[in-house]
Amino acid sequence: MEVAAAARGGRFTFLDQGVTLGRPVAWNARPPSRLWGYQLQYSGFVVDLVATRPEGWSEAESLMSEWVSACPLGEAGDAWHPFVVSERLVNWIYAIEFGAPSADAVPDRLWRSLALQIWFVTRNLETDVGGNHLLKNLKAISIAGCVWGGRTAEAWRARFVSWFTRELARQLLADGAHYERSPMYHALVLSDALEVVYVLRLAGHPVPESLAASVEAMAAYLPHVTHPDGEIALFNDSVHGEAPPPAELLAAARSAVGDASPGVPLRHALLAAAPVAPFRRSRGAATRSTGEDGGIERVGVLDGRGVLLVDVGRACPDALPAHAHADFFSFELSLDQRRMIVDAGVGEYAEGGWREYYRSTRAHNTVAVDDTDQIECWGSFRVARRANVRDRRRIRGPLVRGVHATHDGYARLSRPVDVGRTLVAVDDRAWLVLDDIRGTGEHTWRSYLHAGPGVELTLGPTGRASLSVDDRRLAVAWFAADEVDLARGETAPRQGWHAPEFGRHLPVWTLALGGAGPLPARLGYLLAPDLDPGEIDLSDAGDVVRIRLGGTRYEVTGTAASLAVRLV
Repeated sequence: MEVAAAARGGRFTFLDQGVTLGRPVAWNARPPSRLWGYQLQYSGFVVDLVATRPEGWSEAESLMSEWVSACPLGEAGDAWHPFVVSERLVNWIYAIEFGAPSADAVPDRLWRSLALQIWFVTRNLETDVGGNHLLKNLKAISIAGCVWGGRTAEAWRARFVSWFTRELARQLLADGAHYERSPMYHALVLSDALEVVYVLRLAGHPVPESLAASVEAMAAYLPHVTHPDGEIALFNDSVHGEAPPPAELLAAARSAVGDASPGVPLRHALLAAAPVAPFRRSRGAATRSTGEDGGIERVGVLDGRGVLLVDVGRACPDALPAHAHADFFSFELSLDQRRMIVDAGVGEYAEGGWREYYRSTRAHNTVAVDDTDQIECWGSFRVARRANVRDRRRIRGPLVRGVHATHDGYARLSRPVDVGRTLVAVDDRAWLVLDDIRGTGEHTWRSYLHAGPGVELTLGPTGRASLSVDDRRLAVAWFAADEVDLARGETAPRQGWHAPEFGRHLPVWTLALGGAGPLPARLGYLLAPDLDPGEIDLSDAGDVVRIRLGGTRYEVTGTAASLAVRLV
């Protein structure tokens, strides 16, 4: 709501950057970044104005009218990008529907502008991009078709609600994950789908069966990529603060596809507060056709006090690499609701050094071979040569459970290399990470661990380190590392950074374990909560890995297919 208050005076803050644009607003002034300019042009603040202030409608109407005067079609750059128009169109509809005292209170220039924006989106659907962009376009016209009157609006609703429903189902994987494999975009797409459901109900129309099923599937998947702190994991292009919080989305989903009226707000609080028609499903035949899942596995210890999320899935859809990172087998780790090990997140989308860093392998908790990224990310949203995940399997046995997978991202090297990772919980007490690098010839490798913001990382006895914050401790022990480096907030090259939100680059401690030599090679480390570095040991004898946790010793034998842990 602070954004709405500042907007009245012509000051706007997005992506942690505030800019004064005056009144009337200098809508076409050069923004700090393209994404910042997008946020301005979305006009989300007009919804906040009508929701929070008795005089909010007059203020919102003034801002919208200023925009109409300043941003004619064909002369306002990104103000007329189809994605931007789709966002703004919905925000303006909500502001008018819930803020204007009557239709007569809406100036003709706003009605004409809305009609033009609707026409523009229908003629510029982002079918070339697909993914969340196309869904955003289809959502906008679906909502317009629900709130407008007349045969044209009925035709919009019939066509675009059906198209949105089919396209959403097509983009979902077998476990309900959105196929772009970003927890943030999963949450944003779920929010869009919920808005379509709510508006259909507000207008008294039945909800397609397949749309309701997709919402239920996406809501069921969301906790799988949510940490105990209540926020999403930051795999691929993901940050906090862009999508509604998971708890809010889950509560809204329960209301959206049930008989109860919505009891919690979505991104647009007015929708949830408005009375809706009883929930009715209409028949729909669209179903998900892929057997592939989102690729995230959860491995817990200490009866759930420690939670580790690891990405063992594909990098991106073949036709949509925009939000992929070179992060095969990277993970995030929480202990007692505090993130101890984090993914890099994403600080910005603009092409350049920061974008390159956040997508690179060295920005993730995984292994880089020969200082090369696992996949070839380039530009802002492109990927050239990609990679495949193979031999993925879950591991279950006495004293051990987890996951194994391999990837061929380094098959493109002059001497090809395969990398396999086995990540398991040992006796519900600690995590063991084993990386097998297979191939021929001499190579170098580096395995990275990124501590969370505020988490201290200190080197202990030989082959050990400690992560600590408040009263939480996580001891680390490793083998087969000839080089051990610490970095924090380095710029040449960039290393040791974390971006929990767009525009925020936080320095964090990063541990790099390096080695070199002929292949095959194995390296590994142990992550043990509640222990000091001196209380743990880890060693590799070729056919057996030996572990000490306090006064208890274990041996790990076999391969991923037959991995076994026993007390000794």
